[in-house]
Amino acid sequence: MKTFILGYFANGKLATWLKDRYYDNEAMAVESLSADDEKLHQKLCSILKVSYTEENSIDIATVKRRNEKLAFLKQVNDGEKWISKVDAVAFNQEDLLDILDTGTEKMIYLYEGDFEIPLTVKNITYFGINNPSVLLRAYDNVNFSSLNLKFVDLCFGWDVSNVSSADRMYQAETLFNLGKYDESIEILEKLAEENNPRACWLLSVIYKNIKIDDEKVNKFRNKVTNMGDVIALSYEREIHFNLKTLERLAEKNDVIAQYKLGLCYANGKGVEQSWEKAVEWY
Repeated sequence: MKTFILGYFANGKLATWLKDRYYDNEAMAVESLSADDEKLHQKLCSILKVSYTEENSIDIATVKRRNEKLAFLKQVNDGEKWISKVDAVAFNQEDLLDILDTGTEKMIYLYEGDFEIPLTVKNITYFGINNPSVLLRAYDNVNFSSLNLKFVDLCFGWDVSNVSSADRMYQAETLFNLGKYDESIEILEKLAEENNPRACWLLSVIYKNIKIDDEKVNKFRNKVTNMGDVIALSYEREIHFNLKTLERLAEKNDVIAQYKLGLCYANGKGVEQSWEKAVEWY
């Protein structure tokens, strides 16, 4: 079943097209069908006298959602340039998961909204449109370099609420908080080799404030900035970081995010200065 036929059925154009060509019986038969009918594809094929196979079957809900996305893109500024990529554009978390489930898209466009990206799906480039809020769902001992994930025009934060004490980053942060910096660095350096942005960021902090090594500060800052980690970006830049992501992390009781968010509001860094909000988060 071709996508365009189901699309025309979903928006009523198929029946109209049949009527315009005097296929009145076929038009009436099409109009009598329900989108919820489990045998919709077979019945449409029968009416139109075309062969049906399971391989050609397409979910009508998918077609409807595709039409909704197309209609929206036609109405927004610069939407026309994304129409050809509509099957890879996600407007919400459900869209994103549907796209990932197909396994066919290696470039996915996240349009505004809030997204959580599972790190179990590798080899994807994510493009941000209109500053989406993006969290990576971290799990124990993430090897970032093995994932081959890229982020373009977006910032991300880490949801680490579900990691256990077995996580190497968790262990390194614990050692750091206990003042055992050399032991922390030993773990962090290995994680940095795996391009773990959390590790790169903490190493830059250690070498700037404790070990005093500007060369290494710049090395790890550059690595993490190029990756798109929102915490690091919010430290390194006046603006150009995703405030929504920072807020979502803070609401998940991420202490670093709460601290940084408070500083942003206290200093008016990238946001309108607000002592009330600074006190709330700091």
